[in-house]
Parts: sequence; structure tokens; C-alpha cells
Amino acid sequence: MSVLSINEPTGSRGVMLTPNSPNEPLAVSELTPPRITGIDPAGCEVGDPPFTMAVTGMDFPEAAVVTISGTPLPTTYVSATALTAEVDPGSTPAGGYPVTVQVGPLEAQPAVMFTVSDPA
Repeated sequence: MSVLSINEPTGSRGVMLTPNSPNEPLAVSELTPPRITGIDPAGCEVGDPPFTMAVTGMDFPEAAVVTISGTPLPTTYVSATALTAEVDPGSTPAGGYPVTVQVGPLEAQPAVMFTVSDPA
């Protein structure tokens, strides 16, 4: 699958190009910006071990990538409403970090905040 960006005065839109077979033309479909409705867990503590984050929402295509603060995470497509992402908090300092889903030039808005807290 390839994603083509179209810049318009009102913003960017994406178009997905999907080959049907070697002898047929490409199928073209417009992408809808993805939307996040939740993340689980919504936070962790500094120094926690790696974990899998569940991201729920709408309009997730197979090429969707979960990001935290713009950094892409290894992402698994589950369905058009569910993704999982591998998170390694490592030595990430305490604070709030925006989680979003990107599909080519499209990004879920608004982002959902993921909180890293100091251990109690």
C-alpha cells in the first residue's frame, strides 16, 4: 500500500493506492484521518519494563502507526478500531507525552496524553 499526500488550502488529505493485481489498475480510496478514543494503560512509572499499549479509536487502516511525542512505535493492526503498540519507557523522565496515530500525512487529532510518573 502507498499513501499519497494532497495539500489543500484547508489542510492535507491522504489517498491510499492499492494494487489489485499485476494486470489491473490501482484502486484509489481517500483516507479519513484516524481518531483515538482511548489508550490502555494511560500511563506508567519511570523505569517500568516494556509493555503493550492498546489504542482504540476509529478509521485505523493497516498502515497506521502509533507515535508518542512524534516517535513511531512498533505497531500491530488489530482492526479499524484497535491497534497495539510496543512501549519501552526505559529512562523516560516523568511528564506528559502526546500519543497519536499517523497514516502517511494524516494524524489523529487531538492527541491523547500518556503520563509517566515518578515511583511512589
